[in-house]
Amino acid sequence: MLSFILPAALSALDWTVDITVDENDAVCAVGSCSLREAIAVANDGDTILFALPGAPPWTITLNSGFGQLSIVDDLAIVGPGGGALAISGNNAVRILTIQVGADVTLSGLTLLNGRASTNPDPHGGCLRVLGQATVSDSRFEGCQARTPSDLSVLPGGDGGAVQVATGATFVGDLLVFANNVAGWGALSSSFPGGEKGGRGGALASSGNVTLSRCTFSGSTAGRGGGPTGNGGEGGAIANLSAGVGVLRVDSSTFAGNHSGDGANFMGFHGVDGRGGALWCQGDCTLNNVTVSGNFIGTTGSGTAAGGGGVAVDGGNTRLRNVTVAGNTANGTGGGIARFSGTIRPRNSLFANNTGASSNHDCNSAAGGVVSEGYNLIRVNNGCAGDFGGTDQEGTSAAPLDPLLGALAANGGPTETRALLAGSVAIDGGDPSGCLAWDGSGNIAMTADQRLFPRPTDGDGIDGADCDIGAFETDAVPPVEHLLTVSLPGAPGGGAVTSAPAGIDCPGDCTESYINTESVELFAAPAPDHLFTGWGGDCSGTGACVVAMSADRNVSASFVAQYVLQVALGGTGGGSVTSAPAGIACPGDCAEAYIDGASVELTATAAPGSLFAAWTGDCTGPTCVLLMSADRAVTAFFDLTPAIFDDGFESGDVCLWSTAQGAPPCPP
Repeated sequence: MLSFILPAALSALDWTVDITVDENDAVCAVGSCSLREAIAVANDGDTILFALPGAPPWTITLNSGFGQLSIVDDLAIVGPGGGALAISGNNAVRILTIQVGADVTLSGLTLLNGRASTNPDPHGGCLRVLGQATVSDSRFEGCQARTPSDLSVLPGGDGGAVQVATGATFVGDLLVFANNVAGWGALSSSFPGGEKGGRGGALASSGNVTLSRCTFSGSTAGRGGGPTGNGGEGGAIANLSAGVGVLRVDSSTFAGNHSGDGANFMGFHGVDGRGGALWCQGDCTLNNVTVSGNFIGTTGSGTAAGGGGVAVDGGNTRLRNVTVAGNTANGTGGGIARFSGTIRPRNSLFANNTGASSNHDCNSAAGGVVSEGYNLIRVNNGCAGDFGGTDQEGTSAAPLDPLLGALAANGGPTETRALLAGSVAIDGGDPSGCLAWDGSGNIAMTADQRLFPRPTDGDGIDGADCDIGAFETDAVPPVEHLLTVSLPGAPGGGAVTSAPAGIDCPGDCTESYINTESVELFAAPAPDHLFTGWGGDCSGTGACVVAMSADRNVSASFVAQYVLQVALGGTGGGSVTSAPAGIACPGDCAEAYIDGASVELTATAAPGSLFAAWTGDCTGPTCVLLMSADRAVTAFFDLTPAIFDDGFESGDVCLWSTAQGAPPCPP
C-alpha cells in the first residue's frame, strides 16, 4: 500500500535586518541581512523586522548604484518607531516603489532625503505607490521629486515625498511630512517660456488617499522654470483630476507649506501656484483639520494667485469642522479659493486670512460655495451670498473675531488653534450634532482633531453643542445663577419651597440653579396667616416660575389674620354686615381679616324691632374694629313697643282714648 507525505503548507516568515549597510548579494543570513536583501528574499505575507547593532538612532543609506528599493509582494516592514530608524536616499535616489499588485504595510520608519532623479520616473521623491500602501507612525522628510535638467522641456516632478498613481491606494496614519519639495520646472531658452513646477510638495495623487492624524509642514510645490514658467499647485498636497480616486484627510494639520513660485525674468513673470496647503482638482474631504500659516509662493515674484490655504478647481471639496486661519495669498482668497467645482463647508471656521482686494477669507464665483450650515467667516467679501442662515458672517466694517489661539500643542498628536474664552465659535455649531463625511454619507463625529470628545458644553450656557472648527473646547461647569427668596413681614407667617428642590425658606432661602433651568416657587401660609402676593421677579398671587438666565430675587408676603365673630342678641331681630365685606349675619357670622384691617359693622333692625346696642369689642351706637387680635361683637335688637302712652303719637283715636283711661271705643 502506497502512502504519501504531503509537505506542510507554507506559512509567513519573519526576516530580520541586522546591518545598516546597503548590501545586495541576495543573501539574508544572520549577521549579514540588509534591508534590500530582506525585500529580495521575502514572499507574500512575510514580515521584515529590525535588530540593528548599537544604539539608536540608526540610518540605512541606500547605495545609489543599486537604485531604489522595489516591492512586488505583499509585505509588512515594521520599524522600531519613534524616529529610531531612517532610510535615506542620500539625495540621490528614490527610496521605495510599491509595484502594481503589491499590498505593503510600513510602520515605525523615517524616509529621508529621497530623490526622484530620472526622467521616465519623475514623481515621488521618497515613495511611489503603484499598488497599495498602508503607512503608520512614520516620517517623510527632505524628500524631493525630480527637477529636470535645463532645456529639457520637462515640468517638475509631482509629489515631493509621495506619489500615488491612478488606481493605487495610500492609507496613512500618524505621519509627519516635513520640508519636502516637488520638482522645479526646467529652464527654457525661449521667451516667454519655462516649464511648470511640480505639484504637491509632500504628496501628489491621482489615486485614492486616506490620511489621519498627520502633520504637513514646511513643504513646497515646485518653482516654475525660467524665464516665465508657472509655479506648481499644492504646497502640501495636490489631488489631481487625472485619476478617479479621492482624497480624505481626518484630524490633521497643514502649517507653513507654500505653493511654487512663478519664475521672474526682467519684469516678466510666471504665475504662482495656487493652494498654499491643498490643491483639489478631484474630490477632497477634510474632517477635523487645521489649515494655518500656509501661503502662495515664497517671494511673491510670480503673478498673483489665489487660495492661500485651500484652492479648489474641480470636484466636490467637503470641509467638516475645519479651521482655515492665518493663511496668505497674493491673489484673492487668502483662506479658500474656488475656481471650479464646489466647496461644501459645514461647522467650519475661516478667519484671519489675508488676500488681495479684501477677499481675505474666501473667494468664489456665486454659487460655488454651498454652505451646509453653522460656519463662521470673519470677513465675507469674496463669497457673498454663499453663506447665510445659520452661518455667522463678518464684514470689513464689522469683522467677526473668533478669538483663536496660536497654533500650538493643545493635546493629541497634531497641533491645533484653540478657541479662546468668549469665542462665538464655542458651542456655535449644529446643535443636533457634529457630522463627518466618510466618502459616501454623514457619520457621527464624536471627537475633535485632538481626539478629545465632542460635543462638549464649552460655554456652560445651554448644554453640549458642537464647536465650530477643528477644536472642541473642554467642557466647563454650567453657568449658575442665584435665586434669593425673602419673607418680609412678621416672622413665622409662612414658607416658600421650590421645584426643583433647593429653596426651603425660612431656613434655606438662597440656591444656585443652572441658567437653563426654570424654577417654580410655592407659598404656604402658616395657620392663621394669609399669603398676600409675590414681589421682585414674580408678581400677583398665582404661580411663580422664574427662568434662571440671571440672578433672581423673589419676595413672598404673609400677614397674620384674625377672626371677627358676630352674634345677635335681644328680643328683637336684625342683621349685621361689614365693610370690607365678609360678615353677613345671620348666615356668615365669622370672618377672618388681616392684621391691621379696619372693619366697620352695620346693624340693621328687622321690621318690628329696633337696634338697641353693641356689646363685646364694640360699645355705643357705632362699631369700627381694628383687627389686631381676634374680635367678638354682639348686636342687640329689641321689639318695637305696641302701646303709645304719651300723647297722640299713634294717630289712632281709640287707642289714644283707651290710653287716657276712657272706656273702650265702641265695637
